[in-house]
Amino acid sequence: MVAKQANHRSKVFVAAYDERDSVIEEQVLAYDEYYSASSPLIDSSRYRAQRGIRRITGRIYNSAGELQAEFKNTYDDQGKYVRGTTVHQDGTVTKD
Repeated sequence: MVAKQANHRSKVFVAAYDERDSVIEEQVLAYDEYYSASSPLIDSSRYRAQRGIRRITGRIYNSAGELQAEFKNTYDDQGKYVRGTTVHQDGTVTKD
């Protein structure tokens, strides 16, 4: 994982892709916004379905500017979560 990025402190960088793997949307969210369920890209199946989003990737940076985690989530055509993989700061990988 990448070490510190001062300009990335407390930010989450998110990219959304369609079924052809083309980027449809990119967002930079405040760390607290990401975790407070206030982004429809992250929290709304309807929002994802309307835009044809099938995959979302993200990089989460903590308040020190350290890469805390990277994730990749996939969604069905209704925008519902199918599965995801997260690589944590310590190198552990979580899949569901």
